[in-house]
Amino acid sequence: MHVTSLIYYKLDLVGYHWWLITNGLNWMLKWGTPVFVMISGYFLLNSDLSNNPKEFYRRRLSRILIPYIFWCLVYYVLNKGVASLANPLDFIDNLWHSGTEYHLYFINVMFGLYLFTPLIKKYVLNKNLNIIVPFLFLCSAAYLILYSFFGFPQVSNIFNWFLPYLGYYIAGYWIGKKSPPKHPVLLIALSALLLFLGVLITRKTFFLYTSQEMVLVFVKHFSVPVILAANFFFYIVINLSNKRLSSFKKIANLSELSLGVYLIHPLWLLYFKNTSFFISAFSSNYILWLVGLIVLCVFFSFLSIYLIKKIPILKKTI
Repeated sequence: MHVTSLIYYKLDLVGYHWWLITNGLNWMLKWGTPVFVMISGYFLLNSDLSNNPKEFYRRRLSRILIPYIFWCLVYYVLNKGVASLANPLDFIDNLWHSGTEYHLYFINVMFGLYLFTPLIKKYVLNKNLNIIVPFLFLCSAAYLILYSFFGFPQVSNIFNWFLPYLGYYIAGYWIGKKSPPKHPVLLIALSALLLFLGVLITRKTFFLYTSQEMVLVFVKHFSVPVILAANFFFYIVINLSNKRLSSFKKIANLSELSLGVYLIHPLWLLYFKNTSFFISAFSSNYILWLVGLIVLCVFFSFLSIYLIKKIPILKKTI
């Protein structure tokens, strides 16, 4: 997603054909972040640990607070220079809002969800989730329309970033309790169709609107196609994973590196996309640029985090 999104506003440079293909890939993968939130809801809202708020907060915050602050500091210095550290209030303001790099907002989303998990488990899960979850999704979709077209204020800090994602979080628990789907292939096809519909509409809105929020309204995390597709995908995966993926247990070892890969991958993406090789490949062989950048970014992200975990003083930063 992050590789293909690099060329979203470079239509004149890459040509309409490649622009359409890469952005179709990008937007059809928009279910990824919502599914991450649903996975968290599935595990944390089913965990007995959340019945003890003090222990829950201690374990959750200790897991992500140090990495979040460390990597926010890294990106802050890279983006603004070492001299920027002379203004700590600006750094704190970045932490309070969306972090110091585009991807770090997701940690703020998780902070809010963690904060309210014990309350959700105590006061929400025993209610009628068949009504609550669709209502939360409806609110998120309405919020998207309001801020995209009518200037409604957007979530902007660590205490409200999570609100539009609340439906996904509780849906992870809700869907996890349902019986397996009888026709998973049909659900996959329907999910792909919904996302493809969002892509087709976005293709038109790119030329219709000047505002980025208006252009991307049908492929945002809270758009109806993405909400439905994410729920369908999660419903399939959560019911089939234990049955079909038991022979791939070694892959689970990669999960120990996943937080670090998430935190570090923009560094490798920035590095490789600015090398002379990829700059020349971008103008002459776009498929080489696209595949090469994805492969190298993923490989070096995992490799670097694997090595960092071997250094005791840095281990807690990932």
